[in-house]
Amino acid sequence: MTETKKDIEVIPGETNKNILLIAPHGVMDDDDNAGKLARAIQKWLGCNAIINEVFRKPIKDEKTGEYGKPDFNDKRLADLNYIPHAKAHPTFTKEITKKITDPKNTYVFWIHGIKDENLAQEAQEMNYGNAKCLVGYGQGTGNGTSMDADKSKQFVGLLTENGISSVETHENSKKYRGASKNNMNQYFKIIGGKFASVKSVQLEFAKEGVRVGWDIGKTGIKVAKAIAGLVGCKTVDIPEEVADKKVVNEAIEELMKHIDENHKNNVAVGHCLIKHFYGGDYDKAKKGLKVKGASLNAMLEELQKRGNAPSKSWFYNAVNLAVDDRAFKNDIDYLQLNLSQKIYLTYLNKDEQWHTAKLGLIKELPEGNISIKDLLERIAKIKGISGSDWPSKEQIAVMDTVKKNKYKERAEKRKNSLVKAIEDLNAELDKCNEIISAVDGPVKSADEQQPRTGTDG
Repeated sequence: MTETKKDIEVIPGETNKNILLIAPHGVMDDDDNAGKLARAIQKWLGCNAIINEVFRKPIKDEKTGEYGKPDFNDKRLADLNYIPHAKAHPTFTKEITKKITDPKNTYVFWIHGIKDENLAQEAQEMNYGNAKCLVGYGQGTGNGTSMDADKSKQFVGLLTENGISSVETHENSKKYRGASKNNMNQYFKIIGGKFASVKSVQLEFAKEGVRVGWDIGKTGIKVAKAIAGLVGCKTVDIPEEVADKKVVNEAIEELMKHIDENHKNNVAVGHCLIKHFYGGDYDKAKKGLKVKGASLNAMLEELQKRGNAPSKSWFYNAVNLAVDDRAFKNDIDYLQLNLSQKIYLTYLNKDEQWHTAKLGLIKELPEGNISIKDLLERIAKIKGISGSDWPSKEQIAVMDTVKKNKYKERAEKRKNSLVKAIEDLNAELDKCNEIISAVDGPVKSADEQQPRTGTDG
Protein backbone atom coordinates (compact mmCIF):
# COMPACT_ATOMS: atom_id res chain seq x y z
CA MET A 1 0.00 0.00 0.00
CA THR A 2 1.36 3.45 -0.93
CA GLU A 3 2.32 5.55 2.05
CA THR A 4 1.10 9.15 2.14
CA LYS A 5 1.83 11.96 4.51
CA LYS A 6 -1.18 13.08 6.46
CA ASP A 7 -0.96 16.82 6.11
CA ILE A 8 1.07 19.96 5.58
CA GLU A 9 4.36 20.50 7.42
CA VAL A 10 4.72 23.46 9.77
CA ILE A 11 8.23 24.47 10.86
CA PRO A 12 8.34 27.01 13.71
CA GLY A 13 10.89 29.81 13.57
CA GLU A 14 13.10 30.47 16.55
CA THR A 15 15.29 33.31 15.25
CA ASN A 16 13.40 35.37 12.65
CA LYS A 17 9.74 34.91 13.52
CA ASN A 18 8.65 37.79 11.28
CA ILE A 19 9.62 35.82 8.15
CA LEU A 20 7.30 33.15 6.76
CA LEU A 21 8.18 30.84 3.86
CA ILE A 22 5.34 28.96 2.19
CA ALA A 23 5.68 26.22 -0.46
CA PRO A 24 2.09 25.46 -1.57
CA HIS A 25 2.99 23.15 -4.49
CA GLY A 26 5.73 20.88 -3.10
CA VAL A 27 4.47 17.56 -4.52
CA MET A 28 6.78 16.12 -7.19
CA ASP A 29 5.54 16.83 -10.73
CA ASP A 30 3.92 20.06 -9.49
CA ASP A 31 6.73 22.42 -8.39
CA ASP A 32 9.51 19.84 -8.04
CA ASN A 33 11.59 20.24 -4.85
CA ALA A 34 9.89 23.49 -3.82
CA GLY A 35 9.46 22.02 -0.34
CA LYS A 36 13.13 21.06 -0.14
CA LEU A 37 14.12 24.55 -1.25
CA ALA A 38 11.89 26.11 1.41
CA ARG A 39 13.56 23.93 4.06
CA ALA A 40 17.00 24.90 2.77
CA ILE A 41 16.15 28.60 3.09
CA GLN A 42 14.50 28.11 6.50
CA LYS A 43 17.59 26.38 7.86
CA TRP A 44 19.75 29.46 7.38
CA LEU A 45 17.13 31.98 8.50
CA GLY A 46 15.59 30.19 11.49
CA CYS A 47 12.20 31.47 10.34
CA ASN A 48 8.68 30.03 10.09
CA ALA A 49 7.85 27.77 7.17
CA ILE A 50 4.76 25.96 5.91
CA ILE A 51 5.21 23.26 3.28
CA ASN A 52 2.73 21.22 1.28
CA GLU A 53 4.11 17.97 -0.09
CA VAL A 54 0.81 16.10 0.18
CA PHE A 55 -1.88 17.70 -1.96
CA ARG A 56 -1.37 17.67 -5.72
CA LYS A 57 -2.76 20.40 -7.96
CA PRO A 58 -5.96 19.22 -9.68
CA ILE A 59 -6.50 19.76 -13.38
CA LYS A 60 -7.58 23.31 -14.17
CA ASP A 61 -10.31 24.12 -16.68
CA GLU A 62 -8.41 26.28 -19.17
CA LYS A 63 -11.62 27.82 -20.55
CA THR A 64 -13.04 29.04 -17.23
CA GLY A 65 -9.79 29.19 -15.26
CA GLU A 66 -11.58 27.39 -12.42
CA TYR A 67 -10.77 24.26 -10.45
CA GLY A 68 -13.15 21.59 -9.25
CA LYS A 69 -13.74 20.94 -5.58
CA PRO A 70 -10.65 19.92 -3.59
CA ASP A 71 -10.34 16.42 -2.15
CA PHE A 72 -8.38 16.38 1.11
CA ASN A 73 -8.90 12.67 1.74
CA ASP A 74 -8.77 9.93 -0.88
CA LYS A 75 -7.40 11.67 -3.98
CA ARG A 76 -5.39 14.28 -2.05
CA LEU A 77 -6.15 16.96 -4.62
CA ALA A 78 -5.95 20.68 -3.85
CA ASP A 79 -4.17 23.79 -5.08
CA LEU A 80 -3.05 25.49 -1.90
CA ASN A 81 -2.01 28.58 -3.85
CA TYR A 82 -5.66 29.02 -4.93
CA ILE A 83 -7.55 30.87 -2.19
CA PRO A 84 -10.83 28.88 -2.37
CA HIS A 85 -8.91 25.60 -1.94
CA ALA A 86 -6.57 27.01 0.69
CA LYS A 87 -9.51 28.25 2.77
CA ALA A 88 -11.25 24.90 2.45
CA HIS A 89 -8.27 23.08 3.98
CA PRO A 90 -8.89 22.45 7.70
CA THR A 91 -5.70 24.14 8.94
CA PHE A 92 -3.68 25.74 6.11
CA THR A 93 -4.82 29.38 6.38
CA LYS A 94 -5.15 29.07 10.17
CA GLU A 95 -1.49 28.03 10.42
CA ILE A 96 -0.49 30.97 8.21
CA THR A 97 -2.29 33.63 10.25
CA LYS A 98 -1.18 31.99 13.50
CA LYS A 99 2.45 32.57 12.52
CA ILE A 100 1.87 36.29 11.88
CA THR A 101 2.03 38.03 15.26
CA ASP A 102 3.41 41.36 14.02
CA PRO A 103 1.82 42.01 10.59
CA LYS A 104 3.50 45.38 9.90
CA ASN A 105 6.94 43.78 10.16
CA THR A 106 6.09 40.41 8.60
CA TYR A 107 7.39 39.23 5.22
CA VAL A 108 5.83 36.25 3.47
CA PHE A 109 7.70 34.53 0.63
CA TRP A 110 5.76 32.09 -1.57
CA ILE A 111 8.25 29.50 -2.86
CA HIS A 112 7.30 28.16 -6.31
CA GLY A 113 9.05 26.35 -9.13
CA ILE A 114 8.59 27.27 -12.79
CA LYS A 115 9.24 24.64 -15.46
CA ASP A 116 12.40 25.49 -17.40
CA GLU A 117 10.59 25.36 -20.75
CA ASN A 118 7.95 27.78 -19.45
CA LEU A 119 10.66 30.09 -18.11
CA ALA A 120 12.46 30.02 -21.46
CA GLN A 121 9.26 30.94 -23.30
CA GLU A 122 8.39 33.66 -20.78
CA ALA A 123 11.95 35.04 -20.91
CA GLN A 124 11.82 35.27 -24.69
CA GLU A 125 8.42 37.00 -24.72
CA MET A 126 9.15 39.38 -21.86
CA ASN A 127 12.90 39.91 -22.40
CA TYR A 128 14.02 38.40 -19.06
CA GLY A 129 17.45 37.37 -20.30
CA ASN A 130 18.92 34.48 -18.31
CA ALA A 131 16.81 35.09 -15.19
CA LYS A 132 16.53 32.13 -12.81
CA CYS A 133 13.86 33.67 -10.58
CA LEU A 134 10.73 35.69 -11.36
CA VAL A 135 9.56 38.01 -8.59
CA GLY A 136 5.85 38.75 -8.52
CA TYR A 137 4.20 41.19 -6.12
CA GLY A 138 0.89 41.86 -7.86
CA GLN A 139 2.27 44.35 -10.38
CA GLY A 140 0.14 45.24 -13.39
CA THR A 141 -3.58 44.56 -13.81
CA GLY A 142 -5.11 42.54 -11.00
CA ASN A 143 -5.77 42.91 -7.31
CA GLY A 144 -2.97 45.40 -6.55
CA THR A 145 0.54 45.17 -5.19
CA SER A 146 1.30 42.95 -2.22
CA MET A 147 4.67 44.57 -1.54
CA ASP A 148 6.04 48.05 -2.08
CA ALA A 149 7.58 48.36 -5.57
CA ASP A 150 10.83 49.78 -4.20
CA LYS A 151 11.14 46.87 -1.79
CA SER A 152 10.60 44.45 -4.64
CA LYS A 153 13.29 46.10 -6.77
CA GLN A 154 15.65 45.97 -3.79
CA PHE A 155 14.94 42.26 -3.36
CA VAL A 156 15.53 41.53 -7.05
CA GLY A 157 18.90 43.26 -6.73
CA LEU A 158 19.80 41.29 -3.60
CA LEU A 159 18.91 37.96 -5.20
CA THR A 160 21.03 38.82 -8.24
CA GLU A 161 23.96 40.01 -6.11
CA ASN A 162 23.89 36.71 -4.24
CA GLY A 163 24.09 34.64 -7.40
CA ILE A 164 20.47 34.11 -8.51
CA SER A 165 19.79 36.18 -11.62
CA SER A 166 16.31 37.61 -10.97
CA VAL A 167 13.78 39.98 -12.54
CA GLU A 168 10.40 41.39 -11.64
CA THR A 169 7.70 39.62 -13.59
CA HIS A 170 6.55 41.90 -16.41
CA GLU A 171 3.31 43.75 -15.62
CA ASN A 172 1.80 42.46 -18.88
CA SER A 173 2.64 38.83 -18.21
CA LYS A 174 -0.40 36.55 -18.00
CA LYS A 175 1.20 34.49 -15.21
CA TYR A 176 3.69 34.57 -12.35
CA ARG A 177 2.76 38.04 -11.07
CA GLY A 178 0.83 36.98 -7.97
CA ALA A 179 -1.86 39.45 -9.01
CA SER A 180 -5.05 37.39 -9.25
CA LYS A 181 -7.70 37.86 -6.58
CA ASN A 182 -7.62 34.07 -6.06
CA ASN A 183 -3.83 33.87 -5.73
CA MET A 184 -2.59 33.33 -2.16
CA ASN A 185 -0.05 36.13 -2.66
CA GLN A 186 -3.08 38.42 -2.41
CA TYR A 187 -4.55 36.67 0.64
CA PHE A 188 -3.49 39.24 3.23
CA LYS A 189 -4.91 42.15 1.25
CA ILE A 190 -8.17 40.28 0.78
CA ILE A 191 -8.75 39.36 4.43
CA GLY A 192 -7.68 42.89 5.34
CA GLY A 193 -7.66 44.30 8.84
CA LYS A 194 -4.33 44.02 10.60
CA PHE A 195 -3.09 41.52 7.96
CA ALA A 196 -3.32 44.07 5.15
CA SER A 197 0.12 45.41 6.15
CA VAL A 198 1.88 42.05 5.61
CA LYS A 199 4.45 42.21 2.81
CA SER A 200 3.96 39.25 0.45
CA VAL A 201 5.88 38.20 -2.66
CA GLN A 202 5.73 35.24 -5.06
CA LEU A 203 9.02 33.66 -6.20
CA GLU A 204 9.19 31.39 -9.25
CA PHE A 205 12.52 29.53 -9.31
CA ALA A 206 13.99 27.75 -12.33
CA LYS A 207 14.74 24.06 -11.93
CA GLU A 208 18.06 23.32 -13.63
CA GLY A 209 20.97 24.59 -11.54
CA VAL A 210 18.63 26.01 -8.90
CA ARG A 211 16.35 23.43 -7.27
CA VAL A 212 17.88 20.09 -8.22
CA GLY A 213 20.24 17.94 -6.15
CA TRP A 214 23.11 19.76 -4.45
CA ASP A 215 22.03 23.04 -6.06
CA ILE A 216 19.07 23.20 -3.66
CA GLY A 217 21.36 23.75 -0.67
CA LYS A 218 23.38 26.39 -2.52
CA THR A 219 20.22 28.19 -3.62
CA GLY A 220 18.92 28.07 -0.04
CA ILE A 221 21.98 29.97 1.18
CA LYS A 222 21.73 32.56 -1.60
CA VAL A 223 18.03 33.22 -1.02
CA ALA A 224 18.52 33.34 2.76
CA LYS A 225 21.20 36.01 2.34
CA ALA A 226 18.97 38.03 0.00
CA ILE A 227 16.02 37.84 2.40
CA ALA A 228 18.23 38.82 5.33
CA GLY A 229 19.42 41.85 3.36
CA LEU A 230 15.86 42.85 2.52
CA VAL A 231 14.43 42.37 6.01
CA GLY A 232 17.52 43.56 7.87
CA CYS A 233 17.93 40.43 9.97
CA LYS A 234 20.72 37.99 10.78
CA THR A 235 21.20 34.61 9.17
CA VAL A 236 21.86 31.47 11.21
CA ASP A 237 25.38 30.04 10.85
CA ILE A 238 25.65 30.28 7.07
CA PRO A 239 28.94 28.63 6.09
CA GLU A 240 31.85 30.88 5.27
CA GLU A 241 32.71 31.35 1.63
CA VAL A 242 36.21 32.68 2.34
CA ALA A 243 38.49 31.62 5.17
CA ASP A 244 39.25 34.10 7.95
CA LYS A 245 43.07 34.26 7.98
CA LYS A 246 43.17 35.74 11.47
CA VAL A 247 41.10 32.88 12.90
CA VAL A 248 43.22 30.32 11.02
CA ASN A 249 46.50 31.72 12.35
CA GLU A 250 45.24 32.04 15.92
CA ALA A 251 43.92 28.47 15.86
CA ILE A 252 47.18 27.05 14.47
CA GLU A 253 49.21 28.85 17.12
CA GLU A 254 47.01 27.46 19.89
CA LEU A 255 46.72 23.97 18.42
CA MET A 256 50.47 23.49 18.09
CA LYS A 257 50.73 23.77 21.87
CA HIS A 258 48.60 20.62 22.15
CA ILE A 259 49.96 18.56 19.25
CA ASP A 260 53.29 16.87 19.89
CA GLU A 261 55.19 14.36 17.76
CA ASN A 262 52.99 11.51 19.02
CA HIS A 263 49.71 13.33 18.25
CA LYS A 264 48.59 13.36 21.85
CA ASN A 265 46.20 15.72 23.64
CA ASN A 266 43.52 15.22 20.99
CA VAL A 267 40.75 16.09 23.47
CA ALA A 268 42.40 19.43 24.17
CA VAL A 269 42.68 19.94 20.41
CA GLY A 270 38.96 19.20 20.08
CA HIS A 271 38.03 21.84 22.64
CA CYS A 272 40.25 24.32 20.80
CA LEU A 273 38.60 23.55 17.45
CA ILE A 274 35.12 23.97 18.91
CA LYS A 275 36.11 27.35 20.33
CA HIS A 276 37.50 28.66 17.04
CA PHE A 277 35.34 27.03 14.38
CA TYR A 278 32.02 26.03 15.98
CA GLY A 279 31.41 29.28 17.86
CA GLY A 280 32.12 27.55 21.18
CA ASP A 281 28.79 25.72 20.77
CA TYR A 282 29.11 22.02 21.68
CA ASP A 283 25.63 21.22 20.34
CA LYS A 284 26.66 22.54 16.92
CA ALA A 285 29.90 20.58 17.13
CA LYS A 286 27.97 17.42 17.97
CA LYS A 287 25.79 17.91 14.89
CA GLY A 288 28.75 18.85 12.69
CA LEU A 289 27.48 22.40 12.10
CA LYS A 290 30.57 24.51 11.53
CA VAL A 291 30.31 28.25 12.06
CA LYS A 292 33.68 28.86 10.40
CA GLY A 293 33.82 25.95 7.95
CA ALA A 294 35.99 27.63 5.32
CA SER A 295 38.48 28.68 7.99
CA LEU A 296 38.60 25.17 9.45
CA ASN A 297 39.30 23.68 6.02
CA ALA A 298 42.00 26.29 5.38
CA MET A 299 43.64 25.53 8.73
CA LEU A 300 43.60 21.77 8.09
CA GLU A 301 45.13 22.30 4.64
CA GLU A 302 47.85 24.48 6.16
CA LEU A 303 48.65 21.89 8.82
CA GLN A 304 48.86 19.11 6.22
CA LYS A 305 51.70 21.05 4.58
CA ARG A 306 53.68 20.89 7.82
CA GLY A 307 55.71 17.84 8.75
CA ASN A 308 54.17 15.18 11.00
CA ALA A 309 50.70 16.74 11.03
CA PRO A 310 47.79 14.50 12.07
CA SER A 311 45.28 13.44 9.44
CA LYS A 312 42.07 15.41 8.89
CA SER A 313 40.01 12.56 10.36
CA TRP A 314 42.15 12.80 13.51
CA PHE A 315 41.02 16.40 13.97
CA TYR A 316 37.34 15.53 13.46
CA ASN A 317 37.75 12.70 15.97
CA ALA A 318 39.18 15.29 18.34
CA VAL A 319 36.03 17.43 18.00
CA ASN A 320 33.78 14.46 18.72
CA LEU A 321 35.93 13.39 21.65
CA ALA A 322 35.78 16.90 23.09
CA VAL A 323 31.98 16.85 22.82
CA ASP A 324 31.84 13.61 24.82
CA ASP A 325 34.56 14.79 27.21
CA ARG A 326 32.31 17.64 28.21
CA ALA A 327 29.10 15.58 28.22
CA PHE A 328 30.54 12.76 30.38
CA LYS A 329 33.08 14.65 32.48
CA ASN A 330 31.45 13.39 35.69
CA ASP A 331 30.72 9.86 34.47
CA ILE A 332 33.00 7.41 36.31
CA ASP A 333 32.43 4.62 33.75
CA TYR A 334 33.31 6.86 30.80
CA LEU A 335 36.54 7.96 32.44
CA GLN A 336 37.70 4.33 32.55
CA LEU A 337 37.43 3.84 28.78
CA ASN A 338 40.45 3.77 26.49
CA LEU A 339 40.87 6.12 23.54
CA SER A 340 39.70 3.65 20.87
CA GLN A 341 36.50 2.90 22.78
CA LYS A 342 35.81 6.60 23.19
CA ILE A 343 36.37 7.24 19.49
CA TYR A 344 33.98 4.49 18.42
CA LEU A 345 31.33 5.73 20.84
CA THR A 346 31.37 9.11 19.10
CA TYR A 347 29.77 7.36 16.10
CA LEU A 348 26.57 7.49 18.17
CA ASN A 349 26.64 11.27 18.64
CA LYS A 350 24.59 12.45 15.67
CA ASP A 351 21.16 11.08 16.62
CA GLU A 352 19.57 11.62 20.03
CA GLN A 353 17.69 8.35 19.60
CA TRP A 354 20.98 6.51 20.07
CA HIS A 355 21.80 8.23 23.36
CA THR A 356 20.21 5.67 25.70
CA ALA A 357 21.97 2.79 23.95
CA LYS A 358 25.25 4.71 24.12
CA LEU A 359 24.86 5.15 27.88
CA GLY A 360 24.36 1.39 28.16
CA LEU A 361 27.61 0.72 26.28
CA ILE A 362 29.50 3.17 28.49
CA LYS A 363 28.41 1.20 31.56
CA GLU A 364 29.16 -2.16 29.96
CA LEU A 365 32.56 -1.47 28.40
CA PRO A 366 34.60 -1.10 31.62
CA GLU A 367 33.66 -4.69 32.51
CA GLY A 368 35.95 -5.85 29.70
CA ASN A 369 33.45 -8.18 28.03
CA ILE A 370 33.17 -6.33 24.71
CA SER A 371 35.90 -6.59 22.07
CA ILE A 372 36.45 -3.83 19.52
CA LYS A 373 34.88 -6.05 16.84
CA ASP A 374 31.82 -6.63 19.03
CA LEU A 375 31.63 -2.94 19.88
CA LEU A 376 31.57 -1.95 16.20
CA GLU A 377 28.86 -4.54 15.51
CA ARG A 378 26.80 -3.27 18.44
CA ILE A 379 27.18 0.32 17.23
CA ALA A 380 26.14 -0.65 13.69
CA LYS A 381 23.07 -2.42 15.06
CA ILE A 382 22.11 0.61 17.18
CA LYS A 383 22.41 2.85 14.15
CA GLY A 384 20.36 0.44 12.07
CA ILE A 385 22.96 0.20 9.33
CA SER A 386 23.26 -3.56 9.05
CA GLY A 387 21.86 -3.31 5.53
CA SER A 388 19.57 -6.32 5.96
CA ASP A 389 16.41 -4.21 5.60
CA TRP A 390 17.31 -2.43 2.36
CA PRO A 391 14.81 -2.92 -0.48
CA SER A 392 15.89 -4.55 -3.74
CA LYS A 393 16.19 -2.63 -7.02
CA GLU A 394 12.99 -4.30 -8.17
CA GLN A 395 11.14 -3.14 -5.03
CA ILE A 396 12.39 0.42 -5.49
CA ALA A 397 11.27 0.46 -9.11
CA VAL A 398 7.59 0.12 -8.15
CA MET A 399 7.65 2.64 -5.28
CA ASP A 400 6.08 6.10 -5.54
CA THR A 401 8.39 9.10 -5.86
CA VAL A 402 8.08 10.14 -2.21
CA LYS A 403 9.13 6.73 -0.92
CA LYS A 404 11.96 6.45 -3.46
CA ASN A 405 13.36 9.78 -2.28
CA LYS A 406 13.14 8.65 1.35
CA TYR A 407 15.32 5.62 0.59
CA LYS A 408 17.70 7.74 -1.48
CA GLU A 409 18.13 10.19 1.40
CA ARG A 410 18.67 7.32 3.83
CA ALA A 411 21.23 5.70 1.49
CA GLU A 412 23.16 8.97 1.17
CA LYS A 413 23.31 9.32 4.95
CA ARG A 414 24.42 5.69 5.28
CA LYS A 415 27.11 6.20 2.65
CA ASN A 416 28.48 9.29 4.39
CA SER A 417 28.51 7.46 7.73
CA LEU A 418 30.39 4.51 6.26
CA VAL A 419 32.92 6.74 4.50
CA LYS A 420 33.63 8.49 7.80
CA ALA A 421 33.96 5.16 9.63
CA ILE A 422 36.37 3.84 6.98
CA GLU A 423 38.49 7.00 7.22
CA ASP A 424 38.67 6.65 10.98
CA LEU A 425 39.61 2.98 10.79
CA ASN A 426 42.25 3.65 8.13
CA ALA A 427 43.75 6.38 10.29
CA GLU A 428 43.99 3.99 13.24
CA LEU A 429 45.38 1.25 10.97
CA ASP A 430 48.10 3.63 9.74
CA LYS A 431 49.02 4.40 13.33
CA CYS A 432 49.20 0.70 14.21
CA ASN A 433 51.43 0.03 11.20
CA GLU A 434 53.62 2.98 12.18
CA ILE A 435 54.15 1.54 15.67
CA ILE A 436 54.78 -1.99 14.34
CA SER A 437 57.20 -0.61 11.78
CA ALA A 438 59.08 1.32 14.44
CA VAL A 439 59.67 -1.96 16.31
CA ASP A 440 60.00 -4.62 13.60
CA GLY A 441 60.79 -2.69 10.46
CA PRO A 442 58.46 -1.86 7.54
CA VAL A 443 55.14 -3.71 7.51
CA LYS A 444 54.65 -5.91 4.44
CA SER A 445 51.72 -5.20 2.18
CA ALA A 446 48.86 -7.69 1.92
CA ASP A 447 50.24 -8.99 -1.41
CA GLU A 448 53.73 -9.43 0.00
CA GLN A 449 52.38 -11.39 2.95
CA GLN A 450 50.57 -13.96 0.74
CA PRO A 451 52.56 -17.20 0.04
CA ARG A 452 53.58 -17.47 -3.60
CA THR A 453 52.11 -20.40 -5.55
CA GLY A 454 52.70 -21.74 -9.04
CA THR A 455 55.36 -20.38 -11.35
CA ASP A 456 56.11 -16.93 -12.67
CA GLY A 457 54.54 -16.54 -16.09
